[in-house]
This record gives sequence, structure tokens and C-alpha cells, in this order.
Amino acid sequence: MKKILGSLLFAFTLFAASYKIDIDKKEAFVKEPIFLRLSYFDPHKEEIIWVRFAPKKSTAYKVVLIKKSSTATGFVQEYLLFALKPGKITIPLDLTVKRATKQELQNDVLGTGYEQTKILEGETTHIAVPPVQLNIKPAPKAELYGNFNIWLKIDKTKAKQYEPVYATLTLKGTGFDKLPNMQLQTTTGVKILKDKPSIRVRYDKLGAHITYSITYAFISDKDFVIKPLRLRLFDYKKLKTLSTLSFSIAVQKEKIAIDKSDNPPKIEPVFDRFKDLLFFVGLFASGVITGIILFMLIMRRYKEQIRILLAKDAKELLRLIAPYPNMLEIRQKLDEAITQNRKINLFAIKKKILKDLP
Repeated sequence: MKKILGSLLFAFTLFAASYKIDIDKKEAFVKEPIFLRLSYFDPHKEEIIWVRFAPKKSTAYKVVLIKKSSTATGFVQEYLLFALKPGKITIPLDLTVKRATKQELQNDVLGTGYEQTKILEGETTHIAVPPVQLNIKPAPKAELYGNFNIWLKIDKTKAKQYEPVYATLTLKGTGFDKLPNMQLQTTTGVKILKDKPSIRVRYDKLGAHITYSITYAFISDKDFVIKPLRLRLFDYKKLKTLSTLSFSIAVQKEKIAIDKSDNPPKIEPVFDRFKDLLFFVGLFASGVITGIILFMLIMRRYKEQIRILLAKDAKELLRLIAPYPNMLEIRQKLDEAITQNRKINLFAIKKKILKDLP
């Protein structure tokens, strides 16, 4: 009799439990966000270990869990659905409840001496729930789906030869969470460097809120144009075109100072003139004067090399080697270090520069 009564009570519990399905739309375009809220209510919530109430996975649509919450009488789970193909789509729902007896729950709370190794067994019940039916309309081919804006900002429109021009591309909006490959283009002869993009995505009932940002560096020895980036966008009403502005960059050519004397003065005649004086002054004074003379001659002959050796940071070094077209690879390394605020071995780079100086 006790066993029969227990079965009747359990059946009554299942009968008293209920669920609710809320969906903001049953007709939508492909890749349009659909908000789905699944709620499960139970008068004996204290006996429930866990509840799973979710759309089953399928290649016909994408499911994103937004939020899971617990109320005084049940559990709520919120999802975003993105249909991936047109037509009639059926979304089966899985509602599974695992509950434990009061004795199991009491032992788990009070302790039995071996609760660290014992798992609550309970009883798992699958509750049949009718699937959600959707009517999905085809969408035109586009790179973006939703409401987005795109813009490009540059730090200058005039630059010296091989001086980097920095640009930041930003995309922001709400809609489908898959972004296209975005690459800025320029006229020929421009070296394009770029950082790793920053992507932030937040989901709510309206869709995926996306902020995308990437920084570029453009390096050239002549005038160039940053071409507009155009993307097709479908806002679930009509097809549009997003576009960045076009920028013309004027590059100023730097004049390279040419030494009129191909052969600097030889050191030996200078030493001959001061031979007698050096003899009387002595070895110590000889060393001092010789050092001064040599320093003056070296400064004249190796002025550029000394400037490179004395460069205090990567920015100054990049400016000094700007006139030399054979140092593109070194300029790129220096520019990446400056852009990414990364430490580099300046001494090793200076040795490479001195070796490659014409």
C-alpha cells in the first residue's frame, strides 16, 4: 500500500508541474535573431537536482544560450536562434528533469559519512514537449546581417617617405554573429601591416552586439590612396551597402645630403704636421690630441653611422634609415615594435643597419 501511495504522489507531482514556451517570432529571414524563452515550473522545486530545457542541435539553425536563471517556482533558460536555411523548420525541444527523494537530499545535506564518494542517484524524467515550428524566408546574399555601421580613421594625410600612416577600422552593430573577412586595399607599392583584431560580442534578445576594431600601418615612398571598404548588408528589410571613406595620402620625398668630397682627408699628413709637437708633449698628451683629431675625422667620415649608433629608441632609428630603400625589412621590424609597444634588441638591429649601409 505504501509503495502504491508513493507512486501516486510522484504521478501527482509530474501532473502538477508545467512548462511555458515564449518565442518573439515564428516567421523570420535566414540569419535573423529569434528570441526563445523556455520556462519550467514545479511545486516541489526543492526536490529537483537539475533541469535541462533546450532546443536540440541541428545544422538547420544555430543556438546560443543567453541566460539561465532560477525563480521561486522553477527554472528559466533563454536562447537566441539563427536559422541557416529557408523553408519550414522544426525545432525539437528537450525537457529533462532529475529529482531526488527527500531522504537522499537530507543525507546529502546532513552527511552520511561517505557523501564525498556517493553521487545523488535520483530519478531522471524526460517530458514530451511539442517542437517549435518556424517559417524562414530566404535572405539576399550579403556579408553582414543586421544593423551595423563601419568607419575608418587615419592619423594623418601627409607623411614623409617610409613614415607609417596609421588607420583604425571599426565595425559596430547588432545582428548575426558571423563577420566577413575585412581587408583594406590601397594603390600599388604600399606596404600594409596590421595588428590582431579586437572583437567583442554580447548576446541579448535583440541579437549579437558586436564591436570589431583593427589597426593598420601603411608605409610607402610615394603618394598613395587608401581605397574604400564596401560591404553588403541586409537589415532584414532591404539590402544596403556600407562603405568607408577613401583617403589620399601625400608622401613628401626627403632630399639626401651628398658629401661633395669623395675622399676625406688622410690621417697621415695631419700627424706629420704635429709630429714635433707630439714628441715634446709626451705620450699622455699625444694620446689625448690624437684622440681628438681622430674623433673629428671620424665624425666627418662616419657621421651617419654615429647617428645610428647613438639612436636612443626605435622611432629615431626608423627616421634615420627612412631614406634607404634597401632596408624595408628592418623598417618593418621597427614599425611593428613601435605599433605593438614591444621591446626589441636595438643593438643587434643597429649592427645589421651598419652592415647594410651603402
